[in-house]
Amino acid sequence: RGIDVDPEKTRAINSLVPPRNSKELKSFMGRLSYIRRFIPGLAATMSVFTPLLKKGKPYEWSRKCQEAYEQVQQIITRLPTMRAPIPGIPLKLYLAATNTAVGALLAQDDHSGEESPIYYVSRQLRGAEAKYPKTELLCLALVYAAQRLRHYFLAHQLQLIVKPDLAIKGQAVIDMLALFPEVEGSAISQEIPGELPEMVAVATEIEPWTLYFDGSSTMKGGGAGVVLINPEGQATALSFKLNFPCTNNTAEYEAFIMGMSTAREMGVEKIK
Repeated sequence: RGIDVDPEKTRAINSLVPPRNSKELKSFMGRLSYIRRFIPGLAATMSVFTPLLKKGKPYEWSRKCQEAYEQVQQIITRLPTMRAPIPGIPLKLYLAATNTAVGALLAQDDHSGEESPIYYVSRQLRGAEAKYPKTELLCLALVYAAQRLRHYFLAHQLQLIVKPDLAIKGQAVIDMLALFPEVEGSAISQEIPGELPEMVAVATEIEPWTLYFDGSSTMKGGGAGVVLINPEGQATALSFKLNFPCTNNTAEYEAFIMGMSTAREMGVEKIK
């Protein structure tokens, strides 16, 4: 069916009272980071909390903060079901931006033509980025998505297109756009055709991929390293920290599991 958030995690977040100080706010934001993949436009919603975390400034919980807090709690009560990509069917990358954040949605139509989300990413703007025009903000969103979703990009051949007719959108896209209202004074329709750029990636791997993995242990924990190489010789390297005591054999076993899970998430069908 797909991947759903553990209901216990969302219930725990919804049971919290509004943060009374910066420490409680950091704890609240930390809990959300564990399920950020499922939350559309999280950075855009959370941007109102950023001033409260600055050193030397008083912690003042405003009406806007309360509204954003309640919005987050409402969002996590109806989080979407994510699913792994289906090999051979194009992936779609939707981009969005505001004056405070950029975000993206990786989605895909299933065999019945219904669009489903695969991954949400978003982050707040930093420094001079807040002065970027809308087109540059969307380019920034694309760069950020390419970095965060690198393993998906390496696994597919890319074709960059603009789709002007977005009258029919999946619910996942609508949820994201609702949290990314139009940048003031910079209508995207005046800069590039269409409301929202869309990138399409078509899976082309036929030959098997190669998986290398290794693990090591120490008294405090362990580590695991994974390298996936596609048929064209392009490598994806990943490393993981194991926050529990384990033997070398256990660490290697964890590395193998992580490698296979990553390959499955990338849509790899054959591996050696």
